[in-house]
Amino acid sequence: MESAIPLWVYYVLGFPLLLGPLVTLHELGHYLVGRWFGVEAEAFSVGFGKEITGFTDKRGTRWKLCALPLGGYVQFKGDMNPASMPDGGMREGDRVVAIDGEPVRQFSDITDRVMMFPGRDVTIDVERAGDRISIPLTIGSTVEEDSFGNASRIGRLGIYSAPIAWEPVGLLAAGPLAVEHSLKLVDMMVTGIAQIFTGERSVRELGGPVKIAKYSGEQLSLGLTSFVNFAALISLNLAFINLLPIPALDGGHLAFYAAEAVRRKPVGPRGQELAFRTGMALVLMLMIFVTINDLVSLPIFGS
Repeated sequence: MESAIPLWVYYVLGFPLLLGPLVTLHELGHYLVGRWFGVEAEAFSVGFGKEITGFTDKRGTRWKLCALPLGGYVQFKGDMNPASMPDGGMREGDRVVAIDGEPVRQFSDITDRVMMFPGRDVTIDVERAGDRISIPLTIGSTVEEDSFGNASRIGRLGIYSAPIAWEPVGLLAAGPLAVEHSLKLVDMMVTGIAQIFTGERSVRELGGPVKIAKYSGEQLSLGLTSFVNFAALISLNLAFINLLPIPALDGGHLAFYAAEAVRRKPVGPRGQELAFRTGMALVLMLMIFVTINDLVSLPIFGS
């Protein structure tokens, strides 16, 4: 006798019924090991999203049932993301002073040297009780999603800073700080492109006009500050790309001027024409590639 229940109902029910208990038991293992080593847990969640019901035990752990029953997580005290355990070689109260010999002046320096390098081996120098200790470790790799579901692979150490204090600055101080921050963003762009060429990152992380339109709408929905920050980021991206020494871009013109300065005469018309045609072809191929990349990442294509 044929079942009266449609197949899609089994898909809807079977996936959470299979994945939910498996992931919850897995996270329970994290919780028990954390308790064993004296790590405090702030929350243990069955499911994701909005909390439906829950309670807080005498140890301060929030046990909760959430709306999306697709697994769960345990969040330890000081976690930057759920289920990340602090590295065993570092302790609460350690002050990070250098990463691979490069001095650390503020906590954002750690982010700059960790976020773009998931899976990389590094040496962390910390100050502990007046002593300087070198700790070799591997940067953790995690795929995180923002509130809009946009995923990115980043590096994490599983450490956290003391409470952040915001300090207002005047116009004279804001200028150099803006330049410093912009240079850090450009450095991240160069690093990301280099990692794509070396295979450390997937070409799927490249985005084009469709993703820019998508992200701009998302940032606008978050408010004016988020939108302006995103506009500044896109402006830096476009400036960086436009200055690449590719004919048909401004950087290509600068390359011709540099060649003219070295040769003491301009590049011939035939050479310029071939260079511009090649550059235009490269730019068009890149645009077609990133646009297709954007389209296949849209939900309507099953991404």
